[in-house]
Amino acid sequence: MRTFWFLFVAVFLTYNVNVYAQDADSTQTENPTLHFTTGINYSSNSAYAGRDFGVSQYSISPYFKYKTKTGFYGMLSGSWLSAANPSYSSTNLELGFEKDLFSFMYFSAAYGRMFVNKPDSIPAQPVSNSVGLSASFSYKFLSLNTGYSYAFGDENAQGITLSLSGNFSKELKSFVNSISFAPSIGTVMGNSNIIFSKLTIKQYKKGIGANTIRQVGKKLKMLKSTSSSASKTITDNPFGILSYELAFPVTFSMKNFSLTAAYNYSIPQKVSSVDDTNLKNLSIFSLGLSYSF
Repeated sequence: MRTFWFLFVAVFLTYNVNVYAQDADSTQTENPTLHFTTGINYSSNSAYAGRDFGVSQYSISPYFKYKTKTGFYGMLSGSWLSAANPSYSSTNLELGFEKDLFSFMYFSAAYGRMFVNKPDSIPAQPVSNSVGLSASFSYKFLSLNTGYSYAFGDENAQGITLSLSGNFSKELKSFVNSISFAPSIGTVMGNSNIIFSKLTIKQYKKGIGANTIRQVGKKLKMLKSTSSSASKTITDNPFGILSYELAFPVTFSMKNFSLTAAYNYSIPQKVSSVDDTNLKNLSIFSLGLSYSF
């Protein structure tokens, strides 16, 4: 249960926003003559803003992307979570636009739709759509990156990211054409009305007296339709700083291939009375391999 509902925060609030600055940098260096990109990403811990809600699980996400010369694109991706049941968690469709508007400014806008592969016993998913905007402003080797994401459905959630990154690259005369290093420091801010996203099943049982997943769904619907203090407590989740982020990605370019290895360090901040009470700093290692043609 914890794993399934945490999927919404981990995917949607990062769906169209670059939490780590290297994403914006890598997009800007795409070869404009190549329209198709396929790849796969691995993360040692599927977490959002330093929160894994006590569930340590790795994730694998393959994707296929088509981009036109004008900057419009479509992308289809999937997500496997090691601790989820079923392990194939979702199929994601994204339609958007991304382009260098000026020599110093990159911009992107996107709409995303998530199709969740959920167990029958889980209540209806609270969000299934997202829209996002992001921009990167560059000066010499420095970039200021910002993004906004809004997820909506039966519930809604929003997030803002802000980061400062560097970009250091070197051309090589070998099978590796170039190597780049793009360290970044940033923050993740947001608030969420997706009450499932901030509570574990144990917290539900303690807070609203539910002993089964079905009882959780019924209790939440009842509380949501009232103005009781219990409902106010359950849905308390003000806007604030969720975490501070450090990222250290290294990218190797080999003709049409690109390989990125990154170490990410997340320092979560408590923003709500119903936030995870066992927040701790997280170290995450990630790998990404892509091929463009």
